Amino acid sequence: MQAHGTTLLHIYVFTVSAVVQSRVVISPGLSDHYIIDIEMRYSKRITSDNAQEMRLYSKADVDAFQEQLWTTQNDLATMTDVNKMWSLFSRELKLAVNKAVPVKSVRPKPSNQPRWFNRKANKLVTKHRKTYNKYKDSGDPFLLTKYKQERRLHRAELRKIEQDYISTKICKPLETGNSKPFYQHLKWSQGVTKPPMKLKTEGNDHTEDPIECANILNEFFSSQFCKQHQLDSNNSYNCTASSIEVSDAGVAKLLTALKNGKSAGPDDIRKEDLVIDPIMTAKCLTSIFKVSLSTSTLPGEWKLAYVSPLHKKGPADQPNNYRPISLTSIPCKLLEHIVLHHLNIALDKFLYNRQHGFRKGLSCETQLCGTYHDIARHVDKGDTIHAVVLDFAKVL
Repeated sequence: MQAHGTTLLHIYVFTVSAVVQSRVVISPGLSDHYIIDIEMRYSKRITSDNAQEMRLYSKADVDAFQEQLWTTQNDLATMTDVNKMWSLFSRELKLAVNKAVPVKSVRPKPSNQPRWFNRKANKLVTKHRKTYNKYKDSGDPFLLTKYKQERRLHRAELRKIEQDYISTKICKPLETGNSKPFYQHLKWSQGVTKPPMKLKTEGNDHTEDPIECANILNEFFSSQFCKQHQLDSNNSYNCTASSIEVSDAGVAKLLTALKNGKSAGPDDIRKEDLVIDPIMTAKCLTSIFKVSLSTSTLPGEWKLAYVSPLHKKGPADQPNNYRPISLTSIPCKLLEHIVLHHLNIALDKFLYNRQHGFRKGLSCETQLCGTYHDIARHVDKGDTIHAVVLDFAKVL
C-alpha cells in the first residue's frame, strides 16, 4: 500500500487475531511488491441518533389500569368462546397499558461508551473536559493544573463506578444462578456479532438470502414432526382437562414469579404488562384458562411462535445442524405450567422409580449417584456387570 508515493506499508499488525479469516499472498505482476489479500470479520456496533420510546412501568397508574380492565373482567366471566375471550383481553390489556404507563424518549448509548458508563460518570467526564477546553482557549497554566487534578480525582471515581456495576449487575446475579447479565456483558465487551447465515440449497449452492434461509430451515424443522394421530381414549390416570383446578391466587403467584425481561411472543404482551396489577390480570386469565381447559381449545394466537434457529454443532451451512428455539405467548406458558403441574401429580405414582429425567427433585446427578451405587454394590459381591448405553442423535 502506497500513500503519496512515499510511504510503504508491508506488514499488518492485528491486536485480535480472531478477526482474520484468511490470508493469501499474491505474487507481484508488473510491480515488485507482493500483495497480501486478507479477509477479516469484524463487528460494527450500529447506533442511531433517533430517540427510542421506553415505558416507565415503575410509574404506572394502577387505578387507570384497573379502570380499563374492570369491565373486561366481568365480560370474560360470561363468555364461552376462548378465541373471542383472548381477543378481547389482549386488546383491552394493550389499551390499559397505553393509558396507565407513561412513555419516555431515550437516546441509545454511544458505541464507544462501556455498559457501566452512567449519568454520574458522564457528568464527571464532562466537567474536566470543560476545564481542558477553557485551558485550550486561554492558555492559562492554572487551568491546566486544575484539569489534571480533576482528571485524577475523576478517574478514581470512575473506577469505583465500574466496580460497583460489576459487583451489582454481574456478580450478584451470578450468585443467584442468573448468568444472563454476565454473558450480555461478555458479548458486548468482545464486540463480535454472528456472521450472516449461509445455508446449502438442494442444488448444492449456498444462499445468504434471509427469506430463502428461513424457508429451508422451516422445511427441515417441519419434516421432523410426525403427523397428528388419535390418542388412546382409555385413560386410567384420572387426570382430564376438566379436572384441573385454576384459581386467581395461583395465576397471580405465577405472574409475579416470572423473570424480569421475559421476551414477548407474537402477541406482543410482556411480563411487565401483566404484573402492573397481577390480581386484576390473574382474574381475566383465569376465566380464559378455565374455558380453554373445559373446551379443549387454545386461542389461535397461542399456536404461533417466533422461531429462532440455534446452531448446535457441525457445518453451519447444513440445516440439520440447527435446532429451533420457539418464543411463544407468555399466558400460554402459564397455562402449560398449570397443566404440567397436575400431570406430574397424576403420573408420578405410575412412573418407574429410576426415571430421573424431568421429575422434581431428580436430575442427572441423582441418576449418576444411583448408577454408581449399583455398580459398587455388585463389584463388592464379585458379580459381572453389563451396561448398555443408548443415545439418540439430533433429537428435536
